[in-house]
Amino acid sequence: MAKLKRPMPPAEQVEGINAWFSPAPDLAAWAVGSFIANGEQLRNPDHEHLQNAHIGFLWTNVQNARKDRLVIGTAEPGAPQGAMGKWSRAHAVLQVTEWFGMVPQFIVTIDATCWLRASDAEACALVEHELYHCAQDRDDVLPHVTLLLLASLQMLPAHPV
Repeated sequence: MAKLKRPMPPAEQVEGINAWFSPAPDLAAWAVGSFIANGEQLRNPDHEHLQNAHIGFLWTNVQNARKDRLVIGTAEPGAPQGAMGKWSRAHAVLQVTEWFGMVPQFIVTIDATCWLRASDAEACALVEHELYHCAQDRDDVLPHVTLLLLASLQMLPAHPV
């Protein structure tokens, strides 16, 4: 059981003035290795159903707020959601595929500015919190990943935490 070092986003991108999103494979490996993988100290059995899921992680420096509250992390389905035209959907799928090599079941986006200021405990709490928003339907006969219909975005509802 090797302790995984908490990954950090590239500070030069975080502090830039341009909007920035970047895949974070090191963050994904850390999250899976810390909270999902068997035998790890921080492993949470509540996330066992995510062991075979493809979860893409993104860093961003774009501030986000909902109802006047700062949003520092989100979890959403990897496939584009909602009413989109064919071109808009194709753009979105292309972008996600370029980031992750495929469309993952879930995408977790983390505010890199907040991450840099967070303690290790706060960072762990944020990632674990976002993992709780990822839900999969489990079928003991056919192993497949299907999103549960939970709230309008098929995710556990967002809330002010």
